[in-house]
Amino acid sequence: MEVAVKKVFNPNVNEELMKEFNNELSMLSKYRHPKIVLLIGAVTVPPTLCIIMEYVKDGTLYDLLHKKKIQFS
Repeated sequence: MEVAVKKVFNPNVNEELMKEFNNELSMLSKYRHPKIVLLIGAVTVPPTLCIIMEYVKDGTLYDLLHKKKIQFS
């Protein structure tokens, strides 16, 4: 299975960063929809923080909207 890994590159993990990271994990874990990437797992032990998600070959939503200028209906 191909996956995408989102890694936090901040060696100084503080309480605020952990809160943001955990909020993102919480949101991703609640949703199951064909248009939302699937959360596979996570590494939650500082300083190594990673979110493992399904791989999407077309890139990020940001890339689609801003770089490739794809129009959505």
